[in-house]
Amino acid sequence: MALFGTKQKDDAQAKTPAAPAATKKGAKAEKNLSLEKDLSRVLIRPRITEKATLGIDAGKYTFEIDPRATKYDVKAAVKAIYNVTPEKVTIVRMSPQDYTARMRRRQGQRSGYKKAIVHLKKGQSMDIMK
Repeated sequence: MALFGTKQKDDAQAKTPAAPAATKKGAKAEKNLSLEKDLSRVLIRPRITEKATLGIDAGKYTFEIDPRATKYDVKAAVKAIYNVTPEKVTIVRMSPQDYTARMRRRQGQRSGYKKAIVHLKKGQSMDIMK
């Protein structure tokens, strides 16, 4: 600001706080690197259905996962928990299902969920029944 000769003061003040701001930013980046995601909360449970069981023979394992989880989170969680590196991960969001109770004549809705299909290379397997 050039009003009443304060321009020189503003330039001096702008240079001084810039250095501490850079150190704060660097410290924040280091803090983020030191934090690890809790991978045990990514995989909620394996999906044990007839279709999922048939997929195991083809090397495809199905898990119900956290709604906020990404493919990279699922891949890291499988690698950490089962000591197997997935070849590919497919994520499907299952929509809520409406139902009617037969005897009570009440309607309801089963909650939706998010599932991941983990594809493994030939020869690899996981023991999901632990």
